[in-house]
Amino acid sequence: MQSNCPFLPASSCTKLNLFPMKLYLNNEAKTYLEELLNAQDEGRYLSEVMNAYLSSPHGEEEAAIKEAISKAKNEPDGIRAGYLDFLGGEDPDFLEVASKYHLGDFVSLDERKFRDNPYFKLLRGIKDHVKDVTLNWLSYAPYELFLSNEIHAEGECYQEVSPFAYFKDGFSFPALYKKNHIWMSLIPHEILTMEKDIEQAHGNVVTLGLGLGYYAFMVSQKENVQSVKIVENDPAIIALFQKSLLPLFPHKEKIEVIQEDAIRFLKKSDPKTIDHCFADLWHNEEDGLPLYLSLRDNEEYKGHHLTYWIERSILAYLRRFVITLLYEEYEELVDEYLPSKDPNEQLFYRIHKALEDIELKTKEDIKTLCSDESLRKLAAKI
Repeated sequence: MQSNCPFLPASSCTKLNLFPMKLYLNNEAKTYLEELLNAQDEGRYLSEVMNAYLSSPHGEEEAAIKEAISKAKNEPDGIRAGYLDFLGGEDPDFLEVASKYHLGDFVSLDERKFRDNPYFKLLRGIKDHVKDVTLNWLSYAPYELFLSNEIHAEGECYQEVSPFAYFKDGFSFPALYKKNHIWMSLIPHEILTMEKDIEQAHGNVVTLGLGLGYYAFMVSQKENVQSVKIVENDPAIIALFQKSLLPLFPHKEKIEVIQEDAIRFLKKSDPKTIDHCFADLWHNEEDGLPLYLSLRDNEEYKGHHLTYWIERSILAYLRRFVITLLYEEYEELVDEYLPSKDPNEQLFYRIHKALEDIELKTKEDIKTLCSDESLRKLAAKI
């Protein structure tokens, strides 16, 4: 039986006569489930369009920028018009969906907010190389679009919104390479998505994942932070940090770097010794979801309290699986998901097992299940 899932491979569904979920949906709930699926499908479509732009060859990217600038000279909302013409032409369906999901509400960011960031000032001009890890600098061109903050859900149907921004004069930023691939970069997205996590840090702090050390630097600056333990498993990342970056920290006496697997570290740690723990072990929501699920399970089991980088984006990605599973099971496209080595099939199976005793009848039942709060609780059970 082929999957009707809009996000995942067709092989993710396996027909078995086992135990279906308890779905007793009234007419309003049926309609709402279809609306959810359509909204997720439209959101995926726009994500694919923007990902194609963001990963496009440099020449094509420049063409989009030039078209946007040209439009800006002749129209009040020229940047938006220029990019939408480039991305979707005059396709009315594309323009309608783009408008519904706020694609085109591009924001011009002030370069000074980021150039005046204390860690930016500290790193300015620094380049280095340790084994297969390199610290270098990259740039956004003037008016080049980039994802500026978390993907998040809005409205009754949890429409996924991706906030995009640009700099009028371009922008240079440090980037860490591992084996010639970008491992992480200190871009506006990184800074903006960590603001709340940095604000919450206090006492004895643990950060899971090192990267360029931005989070550790920022929280070590706070008077109400006594110590910062950085848990990182990659010795080359640690070596470059300790050689070129840590010596510049004004409060390096607060910093301790521990080379260890993050989940193993948490399992043996006493939560009473940690006042705040921040997890940043992933590049995006897709590779972050499996790690997030493992950490949420450990958080519930061991009593740790964690905050997670781009958690709303990860929950939006998890919501896709939940909505697809509800739709396929209600339409009897599948009765059960088998345990499997395939990550998507495995996740469907685990979500099914976590939900098989829950009864869903009304629109509100489904809406509540798909909320960020419920998905956080579900993540601890998967």
